[in-house]
Amino acid sequence: MNEQEAQSLKIALRDIQRQLKEKKTIASFYKDIGTFKLKPLQDISFQSDLSRFKEENFILSVIISIIAHPHFSPRGEEELVRAQKASLVLPDMFQQTAQDPTLWKKSRQGMVPEYVHHLQSVDDIKIYENIFIVKVLNMIDLDVLAYRSFYAYLIGNISSNRPLSNAKSQVEEGFKELRKLERKLKRIKETWFYREVSKAKAISSRIVPTNILLKDNLYNYCFRYYRKMFSSFQPLEASKDLSIYFFLIILKELKKEDWELATESGRKDISFAAGTLKLSGELKFVKEPFKLTLKYLEEGKISFEYESPEGIKATHLMISDPDLSFALLKEQTAGENDDLISLSIWGDGRIFKDETKIFNLGLKEEEAIRSLLTSFVFVEEGSEEIYTSFCPFCASRQLALKEDNTFTCLDCSSSWALIEANKKKLIWLKKTGWRG
Repeated sequence: MNEQEAQSLKIALRDIQRQLKEKKTIASFYKDIGTFKLKPLQDISFQSDLSRFKEENFILSVIISIIAHPHFSPRGEEELVRAQKASLVLPDMFQQTAQDPTLWKKSRQGMVPEYVHHLQSVDDIKIYENIFIVKVLNMIDLDVLAYRSFYAYLIGNISSNRPLSNAKSQVEEGFKELRKLERKLKRIKETWFYREVSKAKAISSRIVPTNILLKDNLYNYCFRYYRKMFSSFQPLEASKDLSIYFFLIILKELKKEDWELATESGRKDISFAAGTLKLSGELKFVKEPFKLTLKYLEEGKISFEYESPEGIKATHLMISDPDLSFALLKEQTAGENDDLISLSIWGDGRIFKDETKIFNLGLKEEEAIRSLLTSFVFVEEGSEEIYTSFCPFCASRQLALKEDNTFTCLDCSSSWALIEANKKKLIWLKKTGWRG
């Protein structure tokens, strides 16, 4: 998620805030949750990407114009030239020539210098401003690589049981724009300007706004773009905004799936002001055979605790992540949670044996939440004799037994419990595993 997408999310939340004008009881809010309109952030993100690519394409065109007429810094280089070609011989250079007999020759007039030390005026292209332009170019190059990798995630492929991406799809449109950028980048990297300036030591400190960067229109375009890319985007703030967005989707999906709100939870209040969702305590729901305790945590996290009739519990902690880097997920420790899940608008992440895996990739946000909620309460009739010895997810026999008749697969990391509902023996898959 970039700055533009973060701002679009804030606009979407302001729309929700207008719908939730006054403090309401949870019961009233939950009853009307289906009327809340939530803009799909994926569509907003695609438009933001295309806008970003258009801007980067423009900046690359500006850089091409700079390369055609760059700024130089004049400097002098000392060199040996034939005496008749020398135009500027400084006193110390004349002394060097006088002290070197190999530079002199005999003539009718006596000994005369054949070669002299001479100051040659040259234009230096490796100036601060041009080094900055290369920095901007490399920044765009890295951005294109990152976006190409991201869009490769979204490509449909037969092996993952996702349909192949269609012509005229948003993914195809994104790839077309990325190819335009790649062609321009290749063209620029083949220039003499880039080859020479890229040899100079890169700028590692804060960029100084020199006269050229401020007053030359072409250089100034690049300078303003650079400052924009390093503007006020805050991942933690975006995570909190996303958690509000996902929490409302979760409530909508629970309502659709007929989860009944407990009476004591319905009396609590909910309000939304100044970009912050206020919820007075945890929410409890019931849908046979489970009880659910849902907690909205203001630091960008959402907690689920499911409980079976036998009192067996499964706790899932959702962390709202602005992108697919899973940086926030990797910083979090599981603690007492059975599962840690990173929620983003493009896909969800889990860590299996120190490796991050993506699932629900490319699904619309409501579909992805629906898939998650369904997986949390997945039950199926099964043999107690078999599934105390074999994993119901991958059929491995490498199991670990915990308390409460709960098992964990040491191969795929699934965990499940044996429960009973309506006089039936059921396998409850508490945590979905992964087979690489």
